Order: sequence, then structure tokens, then C-alpha cells
Amino acid sequence: MSDLSNKSTAIPIRLLRVVIATLILFLIANGVFALIDPPISRLSLLNGLLPGFQRFPNPRVPGEKNGTLTFSGEIARNLDMLFPAHIISAREKPKEEYRVILIGDSSAWGAGLHLEQTMTEQINQAQLMPCEDRQIVVYNLGYPGVSAIKDLLILSESAKSYHPDLMIWSFTLTTFVSGKGRDNAYAADNYERFRALEESSGYYFGSKKFSSGEPSFIDRTLYGRRGELNYLLRLHLFDLKSMSLGTDYLGTPEDIDFVQGPAGNKNDFLEFRPGDDIEEILDINLFLAAGKISGTVPILYFNEPIYIEENNPVRYNQVYPRWVYDLYRELFDRVSKEQSWIYLDLWNALPPDEFVDTVFHRTFEGETRVAQALIPVIQAEACKK
Repeated sequence: MSDLSNKSTAIPIRLLRVVIATLILFLIANGVFALIDPPISRLSLLNGLLPGFQRFPNPRVPGEKNGTLTFSGEIARNLDMLFPAHIISAREKPKEEYRVILIGDSSAWGAGLHLEQTMTEQINQAQLMPCEDRQIVVYNLGYPGVSAIKDLLILSESAKSYHPDLMIWSFTLTTFVSGKGRDNAYAADNYERFRALEESSGYYFGSKKFSSGEPSFIDRTLYGRRGELNYLLRLHLFDLKSMSLGTDYLGTPEDIDFVQGPAGNKNDFLEFRPGDDIEEILDINLFLAAGKISGTVPILYFNEPIYIEENNPVRYNQVYPRWVYDLYRELFDRVSKEQSWIYLDLWNALPPDEFVDTVFHRTFEGETRVAQALIPVIQAEACKK
């Protein structure tokens, strides 16, 4: 009887020892990780054992809309997680490559389109080799979300690290509206990059309010960085799933909600009304900064097409009343001439039926038209080299 009693007592003691040993090992691992403080991107297998993405990854996550389960793309604002996942980080630039980098919002990324349908891939499929023995290769570094700060951060890193011959910035009026929360989020999550951006451009965009100081010891532990590690794991799973399906767009036709329709006759844009100064709405320095950041690399400024409602004298669409969009185009045209920019304005280049779920996202046919309009401009720039 005593032997049975001793054995039953020994089991909890052994279990307690295992728990204590596991806890000690966990604490040691957290401490060592905090002391080493490695960039999470160094733990990535992408562009190594696993292939990188040809556009920034946008994994789908579940959500809810009007009581119905939906899926939407997950936005990661930390560029230290995004750049190492992209194929542009995989190797040095080949000598025979004329490198073009596209930045911009979800329209540039190719929302609702499979990779081979996007304008970057359509241009690449043309295998352009103008004027010299170098092939034009376009890299899609667009990312969903309208934010000039996000675009400038990507532009800055591209110019510094990836040796482009030409950059294309795809944008719309909303990109340059000052004081957006999304701009603030990118500035906070990429603070050191944001400060460097201000220094290289010579423009101040409010970095002082985003300084959070040095991370604490706890912040640097496995526990403190669990969010980054979790996202990195999900990136790998998303890459494996994309490989098995042969596409990095995992959406379905049901994801597209056709929201085009009556734009109404209200004249307001945000809190602004006709007669307001357009320069109070837009932060001009945001697009002036791009030329400073890119250095000697030319930028093609590309005003992307918008959906235009027919027979509406007040509004072009649900987003833009005519007065504000017309003033924006006049301003950008004037500034582009003053700065001698390469500027392509395709604002009204597409018919209404070549847009899908927003006033900006294009069908495959619309994307093809845009690619065909960009090709001769890219070729002309490549021939200047």
C-alpha cells in the first residue's frame, strides 16, 4: 500500500519539476533573445528555403460585415517585415536589367487581380528591351492603403537599397490629404525610417510626436515581440498556401462588392467646400519630398484613373466632388511643370465598366489599358540612359 502511495506522490512532484524546468528554459530563452535582439526578418525563410513574394504579401484574415463572415487583406505597417518578404530582396540587381519600381496604393498593388493580371506583370510579360541591351523589369512595391507617408517610406528604402533606374508613383488626390490617421500609423511603426526620410527630404512631417524611446528589455523578449513572430509565422503559411494554389491572391468573386452607384449632389469633400483653398486640403510638401528622396533616380508621377459617374454635374464619384478634383489636377499640373517632373495623368482614361469594388480598383481590361499607356513612357525614359 505504501509503494502505491509513494508512486502517486512522485508523479505530481515529477510534473512540478517539468513545469519549473520548462519555465526556467522559457525565461532563459526570452532573456537570450532580448540580449541578442535580432531583427525578426533575419528569422525569415522567405527568399531562402521558400520563394519570396512578387508583390508585398497581403494575407486574408476573417472579419465581419453586417453580421456576415468576410475576409480582408491584413495590413502590416512595419516595413522591416515587408521588404525581406519581397523578391526584390532576394539577389543583387543584374547588370542586364533596367529596373523600374512601382509604389502606390491598392490600385498599384492590384486589388482583386491575380498577379499575372496586374499592370506590372503585363509590362514584364512584354519583355521590353528598348535602345540598349537591358531588359525592362518592373517590381510591384505598391501596398494597399492610401498614405503618402507609406509611399515615401517605400520610395526612400527602394532608392537607397535596390538601385532602381526609374520609379513610378501611382496616386490620387486622397493620397496627399494632410493629417490622415493612416499616415500617422506608418510614421509611428517606422519611426527611424521616418526620421531619416525627413532628413533626406528637408521637410518636417511631425516626427517628434511619434518618438516612443528605446524599447524596454521586456519589449525585446520573445514575449514582447510575439506579435511580430506571429505575423512572420503566418507569412510563411501564406507563402506555402500561395505556392500550392499558384496565386498570391486568395480572394473569391464574392469578395467584390460593387459599390459604384449614385454619387449624389453634395458638394463637400471631407470638411471642405467650394471656394476653399486647395492647398489647405493637400500637403504639397508630401509630393515635393519625393524628388529630394529619390536623388538622381527619376520618378514618373502617375495620377491614376478614377471611376466617373455619367451625367452628374456635381460629383465625379462617391469620393470626389468635381470642384475639388479639378483644383487638385490644376495644382498638380502646375507644380509638375515648375519641377520638370515626368507626369502622366490618366484620370479619365477608363470607362465606368472597367472599375470594380471602389472608384479606384480596375478590372483586368482596365489594368491592361493602364499598362499599355505606361509602356511608351517607360521606354522613353529607358532610352535616355
